This record gives sequence, C-alpha cells and structure tokens, in this order.
Amino acid sequence: MKKLLCFFAVTLSAATALYAGAPDKTVVAPAASNSPFYIGIDGGLNLNQDNINDNGWNAKKQIGWTAGLKGGYLFGSEQDFVRPAVELEGLYTSFGRHLDAPDEMPLTLKARVGTWAYMANGIANFNLGCVQPYVGAGVGYFASKLKVSAEYGEGQHPVLSTERDGFAWQLLAGVNVPVTSSVSVFTEYKWLNCTIRNRNEFVTGCGKLGQQLLVAGVKFSF
Repeated sequence: MKKLLCFFAVTLSAATALYAGAPDKTVVAPAASNSPFYIGIDGGLNLNQDNINDNGWNAKKQIGWTAGLKGGYLFGSEQDFVRPAVELEGLYTSFGRHLDAPDEMPLTLKARVGTWAYMANGIANFNLGCVQPYVGAGVGYFASKLKVSAEYGEGQHPVLSTERDGFAWQLLAGVNVPVTSSVSVFTEYKWLNCTIRNRNEFVTGCGKLGQQLLVAGVKFSF
C-alpha cells in the first residue's frame, strides 16, 4: 500500500512539474495600429436603390456593384477606446433596371446608372481589441450617367444617354479586424444619397437617388 501511494505521489509531482515548465501558448490578437495614416480599397454589392420613378412600368430590380478607394488620418493612440478619423473617399456604383411596358405592350427598356462619388468622411472608431466597430458620415459631390436602350423587334436600340451631378451625403457603419500591426480587413454598410442639381426626371421624380452598399476591403497603415 505504501509503495502504491509513493507511486501516485511521484507521478503527480512529475506531472505538475511538467505542466509548470510548459511554454505559454496563449494566442494574442494583433494590436490596433498606432500609425496615423492609412489607405483602403474595397468592393461589394449595390443592394438596393430608393426613390426610383418607374412611371407605371413593371420594374425588375437588379443587384449592382460598387468599388472604392480611401485614404485617411487616425487620431489618438492604440490605448484610446474612441479614435476619431478623417478620410477622403472616391467610389463608383453601378446598377440596372429592366422596365416592361404596361398594358402588355411588346416593349422592354433597359436602364443602367453609373455614379462617381467623391466624399469627405468623419469616422468614430471604437477599440475593442481584436474587433473594432466604427460609424461615420460624409458629404461630397457626385456625377451620374444614365443610359437607356429599348428592346423591340430583333434587337436593342439606344433611347437616351444623359448625365447629372450634385450634392451627395452618406451614413456608414462597419467592423475593422486587425490582421497585423499595419494591415486590417473590414466590412462596411453605406447609405449613399445623391441630390440631383438639375431636377429633371433623370431616374427619379423627386431629384434624389439613394443607394444601399455593402462592401468588404483591406486597409494598410503607414
């Protein structure tokens, strides 16, 4: 019995010593970058467009696409919970519409709208460690081009090509995840609203065009 107790005591002592001497393998998340300047590139989906004037036609919505480039300056230090930032952003959005004529007319219109927007944004970043949510708003200038073609007979026929520009503003929210001390990935939702300076019909009867964008991208700090 004494020999058995001694065996268990020696075994327990050896296991304890082995555990105590084992290297610490705790995984530490990359720290938020303390570099003030950053650039980012993103791309994604143009999910929905609001204030579209279909004029009684049977409209078929299409999911469009968007891509953008931004550069900014991040204030504060990596120990701060809230870090404000200012950034300049350029983005392009595109979406289309299929419009079937009412009353069973054998005519379909295809419309495509492309928009360049140039924005100045203010951002509030919240430092939660490995996950960094943020919210922001921006104002700027946009220029859009509308092309419309008609399908009838055996082909497509150009109907209209026109351009408009004006004031733009946006609201945004996203999540930034550091990969290294200088590289991070992010996903972001944007509500981009464009107020057309020349309020002819264009694509909207009220002179406004709203677009909901969902993007993902990467940022580089330096």
